[in-house]
Amino acid sequence: MSFQVTAQSVNEIDQEKIAAIDSYIREIMDKKKIPGLVYGVFDENSILLTKPYGLADLQNQAPVREHTVFELASITKQFTASAILILQQDGKLNINDPLHKHFPECPESWNQITIKHLLTHTSGLTGSDDYPGINDMTGERVRKEYANWSKQFLIDALIKHEPQHPPGEVFHYSDPGYALLGLVIDNITGSYREFMEDRIFKPLEMNSTYLVDQRTVHPFEARGYSLKDGEHINIRRYHNIEIPSWFGVFSNIPDLQKWDAALNSNLILDEKSKELLWHNYTLNNGEAIGYGLGWFHIKLGGYNFMQHGGITGTDWIKFPTDHFSVVLLTNLGFNGADQVEMRGITNGIAQILGYNVAVNSDYVTNSGLRIIPITKDLEKNLIGEYTLTADWGNGTGKIYKIDHKLYLSLMGFTFEIGLLENGDLIQFGLPFEDILVPKDNYSKLLFTDGSELIKQN
Repeated sequence: MSFQVTAQSVNEIDQEKIAAIDSYIREIMDKKKIPGLVYGVFDENSILLTKPYGLADLQNQAPVREHTVFELASITKQFTASAILILQQDGKLNINDPLHKHFPECPESWNQITIKHLLTHTSGLTGSDDYPGINDMTGERVRKEYANWSKQFLIDALIKHEPQHPPGEVFHYSDPGYALLGLVIDNITGSYREFMEDRIFKPLEMNSTYLVDQRTVHPFEARGYSLKDGEHINIRRYHNIEIPSWFGVFSNIPDLQKWDAALNSNLILDEKSKELLWHNYTLNNGEAIGYGLGWFHIKLGGYNFMQHGGITGTDWIKFPTDHFSVVLLTNLGFNGADQVEMRGITNGIAQILGYNVAVNSDYVTNSGLRIIPITKDLEKNLIGEYTLTADWGNGTGKIYKIDHKLYLSLMGFTFEIGLLENGDLIQFGLPFEDILVPKDNYSKLLFTDGSELIKQN
């Protein structure tokens, strides 16, 4: 299968870079055991590069094609956020409206939550899989409806959720927050699904894009996989949800290029809405949260750009001012067994194309620090077993050496680590700076969120 290259891209991307991307993708697929993927590089209004690799279906050995459809998972959030902004353009809501104005089922504890709080994950509603109302349902109802969530089932599952923080005090990524945004859209328009079709997918002729529908046989839809004990297993995502506003879009590279081009124009969102979409929002105390509306706001290598991934193995990196994007669609996601992580692959492709946004041994931090060699004495201090204490989980990890490189293995993830000029450590391969600050002669390592790695004696 050859690269698909536009005439414009032939002049802009030399064959050496194209070959380097190909080599990089093949190495990553082998290392991470990715069954199949396709990536796309977009400029303002066209696909510069795209190439499929591997298998869309391991059972039947069906190859990935340029038009293969993948489940986007949380990349859906940018579509839901954009739908909210369309309604604001239409005068149907304001993102500063209290949630209860458009969702009358709100419990009293949600009275201070605004639509903007939901969009920015600052509502105080936490969790990526936290629907406590299900625990209060009868076993019969759960058996009947768990695989097919109606709107009422979703409402009943959500409204028992108690905020863990006052609105605007803490950024905490929240799928339930974006579920509520879908309910707002549905309440105002009569149908979340029809609104997405009528105002985004159909106008842009995104004919291969649809919302999760487990009953229908869709052509060219990739089958999803995960890993358990290093072997491929089916990812088993079977929920059919009436309003899947936090995860439910399926699409392919040609259709996503149409959406990307629309974001580069005023076809769907006006300039004010796009500024809101890509703004770096702040908490009540003025601290930036690194999130826009449905997009993470990233600063790496001197660039400010937007990025978001999905648990099914997707990732999107966008440089709005340059009208340049890299999209990755894979069928290797996380299902609760082995940790898998596709984020960062788009950064590697962008790096090859001239954007210094891949955290590797050549990376320079936002504060200007470079990577330096790790001394033998420091290696001895670092190598060993560690205990993790963190809000997001407790457990054990280790730092070890292979082929003159040091690796940190923690919570199922393994990343190479490097030494910065100021003595801090940095993890490679991530789409953000994850820096570990040493204490007590490297016997304790602190993450930026305050989590601790303590070396065991």
